[in-house]
Amino acid sequence: LTDQIGVRPANIHIYDATHGQGLARATPFRGLPEGVRIEDAWGGHDTPAPVAGPWREGKGSAQCLGPLARGEVDILLNVALCKGHGAGFGGFTMACKNHFGTFTPAHGHQVGATDYLLSINKSEAILGPTDRRSGRVLFPRQQLCLIDALWSSRGGPSGHPETQSNRLFMGTFGPALDYQVATRFRRDTMHWPINQRVTERFLTEFGFKADDLPEDGRIIDAMKYTS
Repeated sequence: LTDQIGVRPANIHIYDATHGQGLARATPFRGLPEGVRIEDAWGGHDTPAPVAGPWREGKGSAQCLGPLARGEVDILLNVALCKGHGAGFGGFTMACKNHFGTFTPAHGHQVGATDYLLSINKSEAILGPTDRRSGRVLFPRQQLCLIDALWSSRGGPSGHPETQSNRLFMGTFGPALDYQVATRFRRDTMHWPINQRVTERFLTEFGFKADDLPEDGRIIDAMKYTS
């Protein structure tokens, strides 16, 4: 970002609103360009943001990181690990569940956890401003999702990744990226179990189906998102 694209380091903020108090320039953030900000001072989940359905039928809000809820962040990059998790999340934690560091994860440990996970990933705080009539994203905020599977794990979420799988996966639309990685990599390549019913919802809740995904593995662009 700084060397090839020319982004000013001071414009890059690394955050985790859930575990922000432990962020520092020590491992795993060693070697960052001077000026990159490790943010633990944004107040955590202290600002309500509207959350779409199916969670609470789209009539509620959830606590979110303030700068995202207020629309003060222009570009959001989602960097996640490829790890296992509970069946209610599809059996894995990757790009979409990584936003339990953007929104409060509290509702993800209650009844309706799957709905909550999908709904926060429909929110404007993550996707960007949306045209109310067409449902199309006007200016995508989350412009890149990267799943780090250089090391990955079948189980989780606690503990360290145990398999040196030597993969990096990237896409512009988190739910479709999670679906592709879950089915093509975790299920078909690594032969790790996934919850297929939940995994299908990573597409259907956003108006897509598996046949919409290109065979060469490219990921749906967020500009094609419809509510």
